[in-house]
Amino acid sequence: MKEFYCLCENLIQVDFPDEVNVTENPDTFDRILSGDFMSVTCERCGKVLKPEFPVRIVNSDRSFDCFLIPEMERSAYLLGKVTYNYPSVVIGYAELAERIRIFRASLDPGAIEIVKFYMLEKLKADEEVTIAFHEVKDNSLIFYINGLKEGEIGVKLIPFSFYEKVLKSLPEKLNEEPFSEILKPPYISVKKIAFEEDEL
Repeated sequence: MKEFYCLCENLIQVDFPDEVNVTENPDTFDRILSGDFMSVTCERCGKVLKPEFPVRIVNSDRSFDCFLIPEMERSAYLLGKVTYNYPSVVIGYAELAERIRIFRASLDPGAIEIVKFYMLEKLKADEEVTIAFHEVKDNSLIFYINGLKEGEIGVKLIPFSFYEKVLKSLPEKLNEEPFSEILKPPYISVKKIAFEEDEL
């Protein structure tokens, strides 16, 4: 049983599992992508709340196996103050949704993060800018960009051929900085680089 408070100060108790098997619960991916997966309605004020709980999302053949670390634990996890023993982790609900989109598109998470690294370099973006994979369409990878302009979401199309080139180069990049840090499991993310720079 997990507990948290609503803004109206009502204590809410939720029986939320530590692990969800997608094979046994086939609507899990769709519920995560729609934002309904952890939604809770406060009985007192009626507000729909979206708390984040640590949870492992896995299917029976382990082709998808990902552990969600709540966003509020990002700094603690990246600083090594909090540890989780799972083969693959994401931080925050948005990253979990993105990982599902990557899985459904049969793409490699590491290659996607390297593509995002090149995009951020070209944009000369600061740590406020975030890029998330959305879908594959017309032989292009579509990414959503947040933070370039207030209140607006940018859309960027990357040729699938560029993704394939990055994917082919992954074995070499495992030995190159900053790519080796981005690709280091269990948290494979370009956001580790921005965090390190912010901590200096």
